[in-house]
Amino acid sequence: MTAEPLDRLAKCKLDGIQLIQLLSKAQPQIMNRSRSFFTLISLAAFANWFFASPLQAATFGDFTYRVVGSSVTITNYPEDASGPVTIPSEIEGKPVTAIGSNAFAHCTKMTAVSIPNSIKTIGKRAFGTCGLSSVTIPESVTHIRAGAFRKCSLLKSVTIGSGVTSIGGGAFEFCRSLADITVDESNPKFSSQDGVLYDKLRTRMVEVPTGFVGTFTSPKNLISIKPEAFRQRVHLTRVKIGDGVTLIGFKAFSDCYRLTDVTIGSGVTSIGARAFNSCIALEAVTVDGSNPKFSSQDGVLFNKAKTKIVHFPRHFAGDYTIPDSVTSMPDDSFTYCAWLTRLTIGSGITSIPQMAFTDCHSLTSITVGTGVTTIRGDKSYYEPFNHCPVFDKVIFLGNAPQLEAGVFKSSYFPANFTVYFSPGSSGFTVPEWHGKPSVAGVPEMEIKTPDAVLIDGDSISSFGEVAVNSPVVQTFTIKNTGTAPLKDLSIEKDGANSGDFTVTSPLETTLAPGTSTTFDVTFEPSSPSTRTAAIHIRSYDSLHNPFDIQLEGDGIPATAVASAIASAPAFPSGSAFAISADWNLPTSGDLTISGHGGGNKTRVVVSGGRKYLTLTVFKTPGTRYQKRVVEVSPDLLNWYSGSNYTTTQRDDAALLEVRDNTPLTPGSKRYMRLK
Repeated sequence: MTAEPLDRLAKCKLDGIQLIQLLSKAQPQIMNRSRSFFTLISLAAFANWFFASPLQAATFGDFTYRVVGSSVTITNYPEDASGPVTIPSEIEGKPVTAIGSNAFAHCTKMTAVSIPNSIKTIGKRAFGTCGLSSVTIPESVTHIRAGAFRKCSLLKSVTIGSGVTSIGGGAFEFCRSLADITVDESNPKFSSQDGVLYDKLRTRMVEVPTGFVGTFTSPKNLISIKPEAFRQRVHLTRVKIGDGVTLIGFKAFSDCYRLTDVTIGSGVTSIGARAFNSCIALEAVTVDGSNPKFSSQDGVLFNKAKTKIVHFPRHFAGDYTIPDSVTSMPDDSFTYCAWLTRLTIGSGITSIPQMAFTDCHSLTSITVGTGVTTIRGDKSYYEPFNHCPVFDKVIFLGNAPQLEAGVFKSSYFPANFTVYFSPGSSGFTVPEWHGKPSVAGVPEMEIKTPDAVLIDGDSISSFGEVAVNSPVVQTFTIKNTGTAPLKDLSIEKDGANSGDFTVTSPLETTLAPGTSTTFDVTFEPSSPSTRTAAIHIRSYDSLHNPFDIQLEGDGIPATAVASAIASAPAFPSGSAFAISADWNLPTSGDLTISGHGGGNKTRVVVSGGRKYLTLTVFKTPGTRYQKRVVEVSPDLLNWYSGSNYTTTQRDDAALLEVRDNTPLTPGSKRYMRLK
């Protein structure tokens, strides 16, 4: 018979007849397998011994106890007792040395307990489900048995004395308010750091308080994070795992709902399954670059070679592209990624697992790489796109993959869901494919300025030097170079000085193949310094979504420009003149124009690392300039005008400023004239 029934017998104060009846009923289950049976005679003899021996229970005030040899064990305390409790240090002249199993279990109204320095052992579940808010374990205690304080939901802090040499499993399990465990520094077996319980050298983790709050930083000697060590530590926010840790156990950080970021050191060589399962606030995992087994990129956890996604953070926000090096992804790779908006699957992936994108509530599109040959699913709940309510398109860059049952079964597909595929690919049908509308074509976005075609993520559009509070406009052109409509064009702006840049919306939000639209960016520096921002152009383009462009410009003092304007003579009505510049001209200060209409200003400016000629003309009040045209030429023979050749940076009642769009090169000249 186990100790637990005996504890219950003592706690319930059974008499001899009740004991015989209980054991008679339990006897077949206890001894049937060994074919040995207690007889009623032996049961009676046992009962005789139990109640006649010194182990027989007695009471002292509200305490039930029994004498064991020369010492006393507390076996029971009334569950309805309330307030603080002081355990006596001796009864009947004998020292109280143990608190028995379940002795104070379910005393939910007991708010505090004073444990005397005579106690050596705290039994199993001795204070289970109590109302304690804190507890101090004196130096006399050597053993804390399994589950001793289990489910004490109000327990906030525990202090462990110097004498404790053993702590049973789950001693403080499910104490949801427990945030701090402190161990006496002279304890030879245990230690604590930041509220966590360790062995003496802090190489092994013993107990993480369920109510742990804030950042966990592993001790330098810690070797492993044990399985489920932080499971359901819902107030854990950050994790920093040092270089000494080699193992992160199974579900080590599972269900940590407030965990936002994890840093993994160079020593980790093994990460257990579901280590970060259901960490819905996790934004990024970062791995030390010298780690030999794991790596990270854009907050995503990979193996070292980036051939396998180990964990994709569930709170990743925005668009994501799986690198082409990745060849495998877990079954639930992106499940519950509620803030993921668009996904591009690299060419290395060959199979999309079932449940891969379940409950991605913000996911609008997926671009499937050329390597995918199978999309897994079944006829039940488990299909890749289940519960993706705004998922309205999938774009296939290669041939049609094999679809298992139920892939497009979900009733959550929006009414406008469409399958796009590349012209010339095989296996697709129109106007429907597997019951969904299909279109043969893929949209492709090209962005250019008058200077150049821009490269997604690598281009910087420079406005050059601009006077403070003097707006300069640059026009961008969006062209659909693909074979399907480019839809849902929109522009977002951010960056350090985004307030200095104003962006207009595209003139059109849908572009048929081969058509274009434009938008303007106005730079008006608020201070005389380098100003930066970025724009992100979103659309149906699967490869460039968003298309990212960096913006920059140099603000210069307005007084310098005003002085130059004030000193310039009036522009003569009806006249025309030409100015020239070569690559060797300086890039600061104004140059006086020689020739007809002289006295106006020109300067050479630097934009994007290149030099450009700029014409600045002072306007006489009351003079009409509407029909004046600025032209540029490389040779004085051929003249060109229009937005493809010049950029008007300022045109108001006082000033006309136009920049040549063709940069100066060594050994060449550029000419500008106003007609």
